[in-house]
Amino acid sequence: MSNNLLFIDDENDILKNYMALFKEHMESIKNTNKREGPDIYQRDQFTIHTAISGEDGIEIVKKKKGEGDNINVCFVDMRMPGLSGLETIKKIHDFDSKVEIVIVTAHFDESIGNILKTVGEPEKFLYLKKPFHRYEIIQLARNLTEKYYNNSIKDNFISNVSHELKTPLSSILGFHQLIEEMEDLSEEGNEFLTIIGKNARLMQSLVQDLITAVELRRKQFILHKEEKSLKEILRSTYQIMVPILKEYPDIDYLFEPCEEDAMLFIDESRFKKCVISLINNSIKFTDKGFIKIRSELVNGEAVITVSDSGIGIEKDKLEYIFEHFNRIENEHHEKPGLGLGLNITKEIILAHDGRVTVESEISKGSDFKIILPTIPK
Repeated sequence: MSNNLLFIDDENDILKNYMALFKEHMESIKNTNKREGPDIYQRDQFTIHTAISGEDGIEIVKKKKGEGDNINVCFVDMRMPGLSGLETIKKIHDFDSKVEIVIVTAHFDESIGNILKTVGEPEKFLYLKKPFHRYEIIQLARNLTEKYYNNSIKDNFISNVSHELKTPLSSILGFHQLIEEMEDLSEEGNEFLTIIGKNARLMQSLVQDLITAVELRRKQFILHKEEKSLKEILRSTYQIMVPILKEYPDIDYLFEPCEEDAMLFIDESRFKKCVISLINNSIKFTDKGFIKIRSELVNGEAVITVSDSGIGIEKDKLEYIFEHFNRIENEHHEKPGLGLGLNITKEIILAHDGRVTVESEISKGSDFKIILPTIPK
C-alpha cells in the first residue's frame, strides 16, 4: 500500500515544487539507504497527488478511498479562491476522518478556535508556516503517514477484540439472569450474583464504548433521526436512571424541565445515551449532594444541563476532557472507565449539529450542557 500524500494549493508552481522536492528526496533515499534494508526505503516512498482547488482535492480523497488506497496526509493551503482551506478540511474530514491534515499558510489569520471547531480533533492537524525548510515537510510526511497506519492498526485491533468479547459477555449475562430467577439462592449467593451482574454490565458498557468510538472514527456511525418532544425524551431518560440513583442515598436526583416544550430532530436512543453518560459521569464524582437534569430554550436552541455538586474538574483539564481515552482523575477518586464516554457524547452531539460545553469548579461541582437546535414552529 502506498504512502499517499495530497497537496492542495491554487498555485501550480507550488504544486510542481512539491512534486520535485519529493521526487528528489526519494531518489536520494533509494541511492543512499539500500544497504539499511527495505523498511527504511519503504518509509520514504510516497505517491504524490496534487489538486489546484479544494473541490479537486476532495474528489481525489473520494476516488482514492473508493479504490481502497486512501490518502494518508493532506497538505492544505489556507487561502484559496472558491472553496477555502477551512471548508476543504471540513469536507475532507466529513468524508474520511482518518486523513491527517497539515495547514500550510503564510498568515496566522485563522484562530485556533476556528480550526479546532472545523477539524474536530486537535490531534488531527498541524500548522506548517511558509516559508519552510524542505526537510520540515519531508519529516512531517514521514511522521504523519506512520501515525496514520498506527491509528488504523489500533482501530482494527480494538474493533476485533471488542466484537470477540461481546459473545462471552452475552453468555455470562444470560446465565446470570437464569440464576437470578432461581428461588433457592442463599443471601450470600444473591450478594455474589449481584456483584457478578454489576461487573458484567460494566464490562459490556466498556466494550460497547470501544465499538462506538471506532465507528465514530471511521464514520460508520448512522443516526436514525425523528422529531421528538424535548420534555418527553428527557422525562423518560430521567426515569431510566431513577432505579440506579436509588443505590446512592446520599445523592438527591432532581429533574427540572422547562415549562415550554420544543421539538428536536434527533436519534432518540443515541441522545439518551449522551444524557445518561453525563449522569453516570456525575455519579462517579459525587459522593453526596445532588445531580440535576434541567432544560431551557435559548434563542432557538434547547439547552440540557446535567449539574452535580461533586469534586469538580481542574481548569487546566477542562479543554482535554472530551478527547479519546482521557479520564477525569483525582488522587482521592479512582473510578473505572476508559475515558471514552465524554468523547463519544461530544461526537454524537456534533453529528446532531449541536455542541457540548462544561463549566466546573473544584469542590463545588460541574455543569455539562448539551445544546441542540430545535425545530422551528
